Amino acid sequence: MNEHSYFASLKNKEFLILEKLCDESISPTEKERMEKEIRHIRLEIKKLE
Repeated sequence: MNEHSYFASLKNKEFLILEKLCDESISPTEKERMEKEIRHIRLEIKKLE
């Protein structure tokens, strides 16, 4: 996977997680896991920018 495709993939994953975080029915544990994952994704995105 080239750098552009990887970047696009991370941005898509970030969007999907943000969309899920807007769902009020997710458990606090799941929300915490997703927030941790989004922090990791954002760090990866920052490295590529």
